[in-house]
Order: sequence, then structure tokens, then C-alpha cells
Amino acid sequence: GYDVWLGNNRCGFKPEHQLLSYSDPRMWAWNIRQMGVMDLPALISRVLSETGFEKLGLICHSQGTTEAFVALAKEQRPDLGEKISVFCALAPAAYAGPLIGKMYFKFMRVISPGLFRVFFGIHAFIPFMMSMHRLLPGKLYGALGYRVFSFLFNWTDDRWEQDLRDRMFQFAPVYVSAESMRWWLGRECFAKQRCILATREEGKQEDEEDDDYCRDTTDPTAGRQDSDESPSRGRTAWYNEQVPPFALWVAGSDDLVDGRRLLRRFEKTREPYVRVVYSKVIEEYEHLDVIWAMDSIEKVGKEVREVLWKSASPSAREACRVPKGCEEVESFL
Repeated sequence: GYDVWLGNNRCGFKPEHQLLSYSDPRMWAWNIRQMGVMDLPALISRVLSETGFEKLGLICHSQGTTEAFVALAKEQRPDLGEKISVFCALAPAAYAGPLIGKMYFKFMRVISPGLFRVFFGIHAFIPFMMSMHRLLPGKLYGALGYRVFSFLFNWTDDRWEQDLRDRMFQFAPVYVSAESMRWWLGRECFAKQRCILATREEGKQEDEEDDDYCRDTTDPTAGRQDSDESPSRGRTAWYNEQVPPFALWVAGSDDLVDGRRLLRRFEKTREPYVRVVYSKVIEEYEHLDVIWAMDSIEKVGKEVREVLWKSASPSAREACRVPKGCEEVESFL
């Protein structure tokens, strides 16, 4: 097996700080970018320091993938890529799905930053939810949590083990800063731009280029000005040569994020330095199915295990015991 280290986002169920109090606004002055460029490198450095290896395989889901995509960008912490053998992204969250157009998300998008803070504060985001976590029985809280999130994000439990569903939702939500929610949903933020590393205008330009390319490929008389091989395809690249290999598992029925669009960005060579060593679209899967579906071990887990071993360096493969099930797996390198 693997030496597995579990990371977590800030605060969890007990928001504590060595210097700042819960009521201090400075304790909550962080968003997804800070978790990506500060917390993730700290986690990776700690693991490598403890284990003595030069690189590790990074597995993230949903918001965790966002933090990694942001951190690895060439304007943020591109050096982090040199410490990662492969980045496995489950339900990668880089582009918004159709769910972002729902009315209750639009409300947060249209109000000003000042009004957002009036509604949701400058500390924890809706701390009433965590008060209920302390007061309600776990099974009841989990059942209510599933129904709330199912309504907000259009999830179903069709592929989950029913006996475990309420137990899993006992751990959602946790404390999170109001500023991080504004990063996702506020004016001029992800909900409007519909991308974590590009503006909405750049997204529209990509769509137009793709439409032009599709028309050109069906019309042999048309001259393609911006083919997939053209150097200009990488002019708006997010990553440089330090980026690690990517492996992506996309939920095909995910309304929250658009993983297919991210795959298309890589396929169209807009990221000339990104090497996608594995990608898969699971048509029937929703956002959480990649980790909670009863068949996720077969459809995702075993493939992640193989990709990690394929991406390990020769020195790491020599020093480590071969994971069970990877005896015949050859190296990518």
C-alpha cells in the first residue's frame, strides 16, 4: 500500500489559532488563494520532510483541486509542481457548471462586497450551522445536511450506500471564512467569471476559437488561423514548465463544475506544458460520486492507485514496496 497523509482545510470543527481569537477578523481573512499558495505548500513540505522523499502524489477532490490548480499557476507557486509526481484531480473544479445560474447563487453575485459582509459577516460563514452541529444528534444533523446540500447542489444519493449517507454528512459543513465564500460566490469573483484562473471574457474568447476551429475542420476551403498546433494556443496558459503531470476523473453528470471544459482546454493545447497522463469521464457520476459511489473503488480508486505508481520516480519505485494490485504496472517515466 501507500503511505497516505490526509490534509484538511483551515478550521474544521474547532476554529483555533495560536495568536488570534475567534472574534478577531484577522483570523478569518483568507480565501481559496491563501489555502492554495500557503496551506498546500506547507502540507507538502511537511510530508516530504517527514518521509524523506523528493516528491509525492497529490490527490484532491472538488475545492481541493481548485486550491491545487491555483497554487500551481505560474503567477502563484509554480515551484510547488517540482515536489509533485502527479496531481490526481477528482471532479476538478476549475470551470463553473450550470448550477451557478440558480437564483440563490445569483443573489450573492449581485450584491456588493460591503453588502455581502453585512449579510454574512467578516468572520465565519453562517456559524449558526456549526451551532446546530453541536446541539443536534449526529444522525439528525447528517440527514438534514444531506437535504440542504441536495437542494443547493442538485445531488442525489442514488449511487451511495444508504446506511452511510447521513453519517458522511455529519462532517459537512465545517467552519469556513465568509471571505472564502465570497471568493466563490461574490461579485467579480468565480460565480461571475465562471473560472478560477480566467475572466469571463477570456472564456468567451476560447468558445469563439473552438467554434471557429470546428467550422474550419468541416470546411476544407477555410484557412485555419489558429490551429491546435499554433504557438498562439498557449498565449493565455496558466502554467509553466514546472507544472506536474495531471490525471483527471470527471463526473459526467456534474452540474456544479464543468470538468469537460477543463479537459477541452488541455486537448486544445492551451496549456502547452501540461501533460495529461490519464483522463476519464464517468457519464453517470455526479459531483460526490467520485468519492462516495458504491462502485467508486472500481471506477476511480484502483485507477488512482495505478496512476500514482506509474508516476513514481525510479528511485521511489526501488525504495518502496510495490502496492498490491500494481505488480504489472509500468512506469510513465
